[in-house]
Amino acid sequence: TNPNSGPYCTSKFAVRGFTLTLAQELRNTTVNVACVFPGGVKTNIVRNERFRKVSRPEMTKEDEEALFQKYIVWTSADRAARI
Repeated sequence: TNPNSGPYCTSKFAVRGFTLTLAQELRNTTVNVACVFPGGVKTNIVRNERFRKVSRPEMTKEDEEALFQKYIVWTSADRAARI
């Protein structure tokens, strides 16, 4: 996680917590509960100047984008919406 990413991280942990709770509540039924994490989705979050300055202030914007492209497998936002 990065500084100033509290709301983003909170929403991700909330989905996981809700899924675990729902699975426990429905464990004696025929309903199965699963939480799907799609992985990296290519959005403009890394281009956000505020995010970039906090995450790696010593890197240029271009250097950081190249690093993300090299090491992260991206799913397009359109494809993630269909999953």
